[in-house]
Amino acid sequence: MSVIIYGPQGCGKTTNAEKLAKHLGLSNILDEFGPGQELPEDTLALTHVPGMEGALNYDDVMLAMQSEASA
Repeated sequence: MSVIIYGPQGCGKTTNAEKLAKHLGLSNILDEFGPGQELPEDTLALTHVPGMEGALNYDDVMLAMQSEASA
């Protein structure tokens, strides 16, 4: 399994990449992911390109992480 997370530049994707990967159970991080790139298995891919198929929204994932941490 791999996951793509979308957020605009400067929103904190790279700063929180290790926390996001750990939360999602992924071992690798690929920053600056873009259209046409291969997505390796077990990888968190970060992108600022809107409309990437299957991408999760950065803010939504961060909210879910915070909710689970406080539960």
